[in-house]
Amino acid sequence: MLSSRSGSWDGQSTTADNDVSDHPHPPVSFSKKSGPKKFGMGLEPFNRLELNEYQKAHQSKLKQLIGEV
Repeated sequence: MLSSRSGSWDGQSTTADNDVSDHPHPPVSFSKKSGPKKFGMGLEPFNRLELNEYQKAHQSKLKQLIGEV
């Protein structure tokens, strides 16, 4: 029983890791390290400058939602 539980837990942790890479709002440090091709969000055509503008727009939207304008 223990071995089967640990096996299912390994599967869950792998799924969680995959979810992090597909997160719609990746941290800035993460995006700088891995670049736009690893996002899995269709951002492959973006160059670095466009990606920066994209992130700034999302950060300002988030601030508006939170109320930190």
